[in-house]
Amino acid sequence: MKRSLLLVLIAAFLGVELAGAQPSATGDNGVLGFNLNSYGRFRVSKSPYTSSAREVDRMSFIAALSEEDVFDYNEDGDSTSVTAAEITIPGVDAAYQCITDNEYSGEPPAVRVVHTVMSWTNTPYVFIRFQAVNTTAAPLELHLGAAVIPRPSQTYGGETVAYDAAGNTAYYYRTGQTPYWGTRLLNKPAYSVQIRDWDDYSPNPNADEATDSTRYAMTATSGFDNALTVGANGSIYHHNGGLVTIAAGDTAELVFAVVYGTSLSELLAASAAAQTRYDAIFTAVEASPADTPTDFALQQNYPNPFNPATQIRFTLARPANVQLTIFDASGREVRRLLNSLRPAGEHVVTFEASGLSSGVYFYKLHTGKFTATRKMLLMK
Repeated sequence: MKRSLLLVLIAAFLGVELAGAQPSATGDNGVLGFNLNSYGRFRVSKSPYTSSAREVDRMSFIAALSEEDVFDYNEDGDSTSVTAAEITIPGVDAAYQCITDNEYSGEPPAVRVVHTVMSWTNTPYVFIRFQAVNTTAAPLELHLGAAVIPRPSQTYGGETVAYDAAGNTAYYYRTGQTPYWGTRLLNKPAYSVQIRDWDDYSPNPNADEATDSTRYAMTATSGFDNALTVGANGSIYHHNGGLVTIAAGDTAELVFAVVYGTSLSELLAASAAAQTRYDAIFTAVEASPADTPTDFALQQNYPNPFNPATQIRFTLARPANVQLTIFDASGREVRRLLNSLRPAGEHVVTFEASGLSSGVYFYKLHTGKFTATRKMLLMK
């Protein structure tokens, strides 16, 4: 059974290579192989990666605004000028990134999504980070999650999908077979895991034709479903991070580990190791009142030079209305990243420069009494 866009079916019919239609980046850490395509579809197999051997058929980002408006891979996700490619991240052995938006459908919610895969040598896990940028001029209230289509032992159907609350891990397996695969939300507590038999999810056994109301319910509903053993057409589950409000130009993110083991205990050990890795490298300590900055500051962006995305950090000594603006070398404003009230503490904003040409740019932070400007270099 295929889980795909109509483009996949057309490509198969015409006998053309899908890679030509959907550029992708493939990686391997010695235990797991994986593929990220330019439309935001993430697949994983045991090493080495091959499409036919994938056991995570698809993991993709979900942003649910309402029962009628849900951003998902099949109906909305579109490739941008930033196709899937390898990038460099400090502390990560290998990383790959692509950027998508909603221009395939043109339907709300209007988000631009930065997909980043991160891997370390000889680990039974790999990370995928979804960063949703609000491209509208008003705040967006969105339920965020990830859709996962299981394919254990390279086969759909008959698997059991469950959630281990103690291990914070959604997982799946087929009785009598050794592969166990799962996902763990790393950067925040999971809000819910909603599990469906494929026949209850999509009216078409061979393609994802679910309605937005179904996707919304699976993303916005709280709680954790009981274990479900599914029928011959397989399953899907949503691993969710809950409701967030994203200010205009701001970013919200979910970071997941995809984990593998030959037993449930081995899988949960891999999941715990992934959380330890994330905490050691990526966790930012929330500022307590005693740790609140005593001054305003704008840091140098990182990475710099960059392509296509970089992070801008700043600190606020007290709550302030923040304007964060990007200018080109001639002084022309090209992007307004923030124009909203922000709390005291450290803040990080992702600037994604698709559509802009290589060259020198300036970013300016203005909070009323404090103004600072720094230079950065976009190299494509």
